[in-house]
Amino acid sequence: MPNGSSATTPARLVLVGVRGFGQVHAERIARLAEQGLVELVAAVDPGVVLDPPIVYGVDLYADLAEALVAVGPVDVVVIAAPIGEHFPLARAALTSGADVYLEKPPVTSLDDFTRLLDIEQETGHVVQVGFQSLG
Repeated sequence: MPNGSSATTPARLVLVGVRGFGQVHAERIARLAEQGLVELVAAVDPGVVLDPPIVYGVDLYADLAEALVAVGPVDVVVIAAPIGEHFPLARAALTSGADVYLEKPPVTSLDDFTRLLDIEQETGHVVQVGFQSLG
């Protein structure tokens, strides 16, 4: 490598939700992967059954916890799931050591929002809330 340049390891990502807006995230992840910035290591969607269980070039799991055990530590979990699933999925991701990207609204209640902020602070990881293309 030339002086002054440094190699960076691509961020390891898991995508939760492979349909609907999850497809948009998958396309964006693929563009970032082409640039060497990220690596999609697993996808999760309990409502999709494929044989073989592969989507977007990675293994498809029905459960986030199962995916995280199978692929090991990840940097980011992108959640494109029904809003009622945001809190438990974000909690699982944060406590596994990952940062989280959620679409708005982040959770269904003020209590869950407060709990999510507490977990974010306890783990030292970040929750980013976006609105489709705006993060």
